[in-house]
Amino acid sequence: MHLINSIMTDLICNGFILSDLTIPALLSFQWNLTGGANLSLLNKDCVKTKAETAKLQESDIQEFLKEIPNWAISYKTAIPHLIREYQFSDFASALDFVNQVGIESDKQDHHPKITLEWGLVSIEWWTHSIGGFHINDFIMAYRCDKINQ
Repeated sequence: MHLINSIMTDLICNGFILSDLTIPALLSFQWNLTGGANLSLLNKDCVKTKAETAKLQESDIQEFLKEIPNWAISYKTAIPHLIREYQFSDFASALDFVNQVGIESDKQDHHPKITLEWGLVSIEWWTHSIGGFHINDFIMAYRCDKINQ
């Protein structure tokens, strides 16, 4: 009960109105050691986007980058991309990883740019339909890291 009271107090202190939160929404918060709430990428699924879907704000991008620390933002094109390289001991391992990412991408209906070389895979995420970043990009980057574990 003390933990629930602590969580409720923290939510109230951080400006959340408890009546606006459903139990599933409350459970989706990940509590860090300082008692703050972060929306985690762990159990999120991608959502459909349209051209009018809002791009992520810079502050949200920076928060999500904390959950995928091995990823970087590339500004080589007009639209920034999340990018990461994965190294493997041989071509077969790299190809297996690409196939697993492909299966997950199809399940989530969100697909990356993938470059496969001997022992090296480069993956780039961005949301084509909005010309920028959406939470889907960070969800899939997170899933790529989990596939690679």
